[in-house]
Amino acid sequence: MTALSDGVQPWHAGERFFQERQGTVKSSNELGPVIYHATIPHSYRDMIGPQPHFMLSFLDSSTGRVWPCQIFDKPGFADPFPSDGRRIDLSATLDPRDGAAVGGLLRNGTSVGCVQIDWMSRRRNRFNGQVQNLNEETGHFSVQILQAFGNCPKYITRRRISRMGRNREFASVEPAVESSRLSDRAIKLVEKADMIYLATGHVQYGADMNIRGGYPGFVRVFRDGSVVVWPDYVGNGFFMSLGNTRLNPQAGILITDYDETGDGVQILGRLQTHERKEVESLSDREERPRWLTEILSEESQALQLVVLEVEVVRWIPKYCPHQYERVEFSPYNPPPTRGGEQSTDLVSVASPSFRAMLMWVRAESSDVKTFEFQLAPIPRPGSVTLLPGQHVRMQLPCGTAADQQAEEEEEGEGGSAITSAGGLIQRTWTVTSTPSWFHEHGRFQISVKRKEGGVASSWLHDELPRRVVQTCAQDVKEGRTTSCKGVPPEIQFLGFAGEFSPLVDDVSGQLRSEGEVARHVVFLVAGIGITPFVSFFRTLVGGEVESLSERPHESVTLLYSTRRANDCPFLELILQQLAEWAEKEKRDLPVLRVVLFVSQIEGDGGAAVRLQKLAESLSEKLRVTGDSSVRVETGRMTALDAETFRGLLPSLTGSASPEEGEGKAKESEGGGKRLEVEGFLCGPKAFETSVSTMWAHAGLPPSHLRSESFAY
Repeated sequence: MTALSDGVQPWHAGERFFQERQGTVKSSNELGPVIYHATIPHSYRDMIGPQPHFMLSFLDSSTGRVWPCQIFDKPGFADPFPSDGRRIDLSATLDPRDGAAVGGLLRNGTSVGCVQIDWMSRRRNRFNGQVQNLNEETGHFSVQILQAFGNCPKYITRRRISRMGRNREFASVEPAVESSRLSDRAIKLVEKADMIYLATGHVQYGADMNIRGGYPGFVRVFRDGSVVVWPDYVGNGFFMSLGNTRLNPQAGILITDYDETGDGVQILGRLQTHERKEVESLSDREERPRWLTEILSEESQALQLVVLEVEVVRWIPKYCPHQYERVEFSPYNPPPTRGGEQSTDLVSVASPSFRAMLMWVRAESSDVKTFEFQLAPIPRPGSVTLLPGQHVRMQLPCGTAADQQAEEEEEGEGGSAITSAGGLIQRTWTVTSTPSWFHEHGRFQISVKRKEGGVASSWLHDELPRRVVQTCAQDVKEGRTTSCKGVPPEIQFLGFAGEFSPLVDDVSGQLRSEGEVARHVVFLVAGIGITPFVSFFRTLVGGEVESLSERPHESVTLLYSTRRANDCPFLELILQQLAEWAEKEKRDLPVLRVVLFVSQIEGDGGAAVRLQKLAESLSEKLRVTGDSSVRVETGRMTALDAETFRGLLPSLTGSASPEEGEGKAKESEGGGKRLEVEGFLCGPKAFETSVSTMWAHAGLPPSHLRSESFAY
């Protein structure tokens, strides 16, 4: 947990140390003023209770040690609603064998860091605060919230529960065993882990809890169980956890065998980091553990190595009463390697090896361009699948160690930069073309906003077209006939992922049936955050999902916020397709409502006025489909009051309730539950925060508002 230190910036000296060393100060400053919430936002609350687990770290203020812990019980034991997000009430307690329980840390006033994860959807939110309202008889307690903030879905393994246990079900079966180094069974558990929980803290700034993930084997043990090492992959660049260890090197990790035995091991010690360039600059004659160099050679995407000098090991048999089954490793995990070669044990989860070849580039606005790529070789039919609303990961040859976090928060489509030792950056963008275009031709499109100082976006806008021309000229000179639409083979396709579409279930990741899609769909977007709507709208207009009718939704609403009317990516495309929609002979179509918010009209050359006239003309044509309309409003969407905002949304059936709001699920004709309304939010962090609050204040269920950001 952090405190204000640089005016409006919340970063303490330890976090600043790593931000400066890794070049993420600028991006951290952009998000710093808006990242923390004093209470749990409405959009976070719905995911806390349904989970059968809750993860906490307990800070011992007398010793500086931090214990990572988990509480398990049936869903519903963690509840943020009675306090309106000011605390999380826990009607379950620690396993009495847990190190924090044995040490007497479960007491009012203890600083705790919490993380809650929905493993199937990979939603992750964090909460820092203090223990309050402890019931001495039951051990139940509350976490009084001091900070709440979201976190990215990277490196989280998807799991589903196969056996639901009870709180402390096996607490009396077998005692815990404490030692000063890892036993053979503990080493085995550590080295097969695909996820660990990391607990850090400082008496002044409180406790933190987060996860680290990778393929099995990403955590290693050395020196007969006295040293644990793992790579630090790229995250959001804030370095909250490692920043704490700069001020207090005491840290703890927790590893649990979810899939087989349920055993857990808590490992406490002193943590230090070894930056890649520092290790690589040491000569063989200088003191450098050989395993540091070996790990770095195998972990090309590690920024640094984290080394935990073990002091306390606590082995807890059957720590987890539930049993889970692993569904899918994170697509962001770097490929597993040993001895410089990719592991064959995990070949089924490794990304296919394809190059992305540039076909063409088109300007959508002054700072947004669309790029079409073709996979080479063209994949076999059915071997690579693209679903509506998914994003693509690609590896670009444009980075340096100092650049790896340069691109954050590109108005909803930024971040997710990973740089390896060879200067390769991994980036993520929404696919704006339709799935059928990819499945038929092996081609897909992304739309990228140029960001000032952005490494990947600048490379795509400027360097890539130049290199294509140079390559083609060289081909001609050397007698080759390669098309000038080709590109050098440095761009690697790393796969499609994501579920950000009304047509895709956000838990299973599968296409929804007719009875599962929401009756009313609302997109709330700003700037380049329009791209998920473009993907959805193209799919809807094209009638590409065979299992759905031409009217899977009763209405589709787009609320689109932009600065200037003449600098609005995809506006022409959307209006053109709306015009085509209006001319369709069939009348069994969803109601379409588009409201464009333009915040700056001065100096736009009359673009806003022309757009208003076009909208009025188009609305006349759209009336043949019912209540469809297009309108232009001046001002910011985020300035709307709840009543005005609610008036822009479709009329919903059903009564409102304090916790669910309007639009809760109704019985479909097939007997299943169908959402009345579902929202999709994509834009800058401040925009998303404001609009999610407006959504809740308008009486709509926060659990039905999905958001996506690549600022990680």
